[in-house]
Amino acid sequence: MHETNELISIIMATKNAARYLEQALESAALQTYQHYEIVLIDAQSSDRTLEIAQKYPSLRCYQQNSVGFANAWNEGIDLAKGKFIAFLDSDDRWVPDKLAVQFTYLQEHPECTCVVGHVQFFHDGDEPLPPSCRKDLESGPRIAYMPGALLARREVFDKIGKFDSTMTIASDIDWFARLKDLNDGIGVINSVVIEKRIHAKNLSYTNTEGGAYDKEILVSLRRSILRQRACEAKSTNEQTSET
Repeated sequence: MHETNELISIIMATKNAARYLEQALESAALQTYQHYEIVLIDAQSSDRTLEIAQKYPSLRCYQQNSVGFANAWNEGIDLAKGKFIAFLDSDDRWVPDKLAVQFTYLQEHPECTCVVGHVQFFHDGDEPLPPSCRKDLESGPRIAYMPGALLARREVFDKIGKFDSTMTIASDIDWFARLKDLNDGIGVINSVVIEKRIHAKNLSYTNTEGGAYDKEILVSLRRSILRQRACEAKSTNEQTSET
């Protein structure tokens, strides 16, 4: 028998996020699936971030004990009470049925440990596009292997680990690479679940100087190759032992 009202923990990492935070939190408040908590991990914000957050009764706020988004997400996972985990960045918006559709999918597909949907990028025109931004990002929805488009069973983090805190920008890409390499059932919903804002302070655009992004992607790629080789070696050994 499927559980129909499980608690979902929404993890948010913030630092001086007042500009867009209310829009993000309103998109959570408008969810058709309402049995959730928000675990907000704040990195010593000096603007109105905490004042805005305190308006939402379903939100628990904690001061971050470490540095960086990966650590903030990891702290949020540790503090979460739900059996299901979602992530919402303070500058993005969910569509109203995001949690409901993904929760239903996981109930109908017990073999899947998590599910993603599609993302629609948008630029609200209040500032110029970042120079490094791809011009085709707003062209249409695409499958989103990113935390904001994810709903995961909590146990997936026990199986493949949490986010790599040694990475400053690509920890989410590295996490999804681990998920795919281990063939740990990931479902895909063919509809938009998140609207991702393009602006000059996006982490993916502000951390490209010095090649940090490329270096971390290369590290993740090397790890993936090693995992795949290890998997192939294990399979070969098992076939040999059977013969």
